[in-house]
Amino acid sequence: MATEITIWKLARDIARDITPVPDLLKAYQLSLPQYEEIVSGRIFQQRLEEELAAWNSDGRARIQAKAMAIVEEGLLELFDLIHNPSQPMAAKIEALKFTAKLASLEQGAMALDPEERIVFNITIGGHRHRFEDQRAEPKVIEGEVTQLGKSP
Repeated sequence: MATEITIWKLARDIARDITPVPDLLKAYQLSLPQYEEIVSGRIFQQRLEEELAAWNSDGRARIQAKAMAIVEEGLLELFDLIHNPSQPMAAKIEALKFTAKLASLEQGAMALDPEERIVFNITIGGHRHRFEDQRAEPKVIEGEVTQLGKSP
């Protein structure tokens, strides 16, 4: 069964209409029956529509589509990094922050309810670490400055 990334790449290549089908079969290591099964699928058809729309649009939309594809392909590497026990925690946290930021930057991303919060639970060597996005108002500490050890 083809992965979503393979389906997306194949849809992109077909939308560009540059590479002949026999060359695509070789590049994706697909048999003709496998290829026919993929291109008849609903997910492939949706991706192909998206790719055709992007390819036939202005230059900016085409560049955006390519950039989004690069980011999407990188998400699998981010997943591997986050779940790799040999990676340092700092790298995992940065990857989680980046992924969370990316998810909220996309147009149409779900807005968080003001009462909701984001919580990351990470277990390292049997120790649980919890990172929580607090939505509470910042606390204000009022006071006076007193200089100690010197007379006024």
